[in-house]
Amino acid sequence: MALLESVNAEKVGTWLALGWEHFSMKRKIKVLCSQCDKETHHEIVADYSMRNWRIAPPDSFMMYIWRAQYQIVMCCGCGNVSFRQEKQIEGECDPKTGDQLTTVELFPPRIEGRTRKVSDYDFPLNITRIYHETLSAIANSMNLLAAMGMRAIVEAICNDKSAKGGNLEIKIDALASAGVLTSGQASILHKHRFLGNIAAHEIVPATNDELVAAFDIIEAILRALYIVPILKDHIKTREPGHKPT
Repeated sequence: MALLESVNAEKVGTWLALGWEHFSMKRKIKVLCSQCDKETHHEIVADYSMRNWRIAPPDSFMMYIWRAQYQIVMCCGCGNVSFRQEKQIEGECDPKTGDQLTTVELFPPRIEGRTRKVSDYDFPLNITRIYHETLSAIANSMNLLAAMGMRAIVEAICNDKSAKGGNLEIKIDALASAGVLTSGQASILHKHRFLGNIAAHEIVPATNDELVAAFDIIEAILRALYIVPILKDHIKTREPGHKPT
């Protein structure tokens, strides 16, 4: 027992000598979980923090001190592991509240209220690839690329459904005329086409809210075109009046 106490005391002394700034006991924090699709308690599996200074701009004599904390966190609900990065510049405060401004980033990036809702086998391969790249662009705040990605998804749908036409506008209308799309769905895809055109030609990005809403809509259309037809085959209930053969 005396030996154990001696060892523990030695460890504590070592930790104190190195500084609590660099090492901390395991604790729990609230983090947005990409699997649970909500904020959950996460255990900090590993934690490292550092403090440094920098002169900015390079030709001035102004100096600022910044602090960074890097954590590996694990969801206490599903066990999903993420990397969390927290940064502060000392003295940089919110002009409204006066509180210290803190920037938090999570890796892999995620969008609040959205988990990966489809598998790699729900859509044709080329659509699936563009779908995941576009979702990743939204999560990483690459708004120009995300808007162009949604236009590419519309183009891929038209190609997969063998739509005829010299441009995307005509192809969308052709799918509506053939009954593949409803008139409402065609109108929505035209809006996605406009979103991508503006991003590509006018270099004007859409807002995060616009992109998330647009992605929700195009995902619903993808489900209607590729998933619902498969699900309906699982409904085995006979129609009223049907006589067994």
